[in-house]
Amino acid sequence: MPGFNLLSMDSTAFTNRNLNLAQPTVIIFFNSECPHCQYEATAIGENINAFAHVNLLMMSVEPLAKIKAFATDYRLNLHKEIHLTQIREAVVFDTFGSISVPHIFIYNQQQKLVKEFKGEVKIEVILKYL
Repeated sequence: MPGFNLLSMDSTAFTNRNLNLAQPTVIIFFNSECPHCQYEATAIGENINAFAHVNLLMMSVEPLAKIKAFATDYRLNLHKEIHLTQIREAVVFDTFGSISVPHIFIYNQQQKLVKEFKGEVKIEVILKYL
C-alpha cells in the first residue's frame, strides 16, 4: 500500500500511521455528487458491521466542507471504522495514477494490493476480498 498524506475531517494530518496496519484496508475514492459513490456510501452504512475488522478509508479531492456534508448525509461520520479524508489531486495522480470515481483498492494485512475496482461494486463483492 502506498504511503499518503491526507487531511482528516478535523483538518489534521492523516497518514498510514493512523491506520491499524494489521488489518486489511479498503480505499475508496469518491465524489459527493456521484450517484455511484452515493450508492457505495449507503451500502457501506447498511453493512458497517462487516467492516469492523477493516480500515475503511474514503478519499476525495473535494473541499472538506463537501466531504463533511457527505459524511453527515450518509451517516458515515457515526462510524469509527470509516475515515473520510481529503487528498490533493496531484497526490492522487502521483500515487494512484488516473482514476475515476468510485474507485476502490483493497489491500490485505500485509498491505499488498489484492483487488482494484473501477466503478460501482456491490458490498458482497468487496467483502469477498477481505
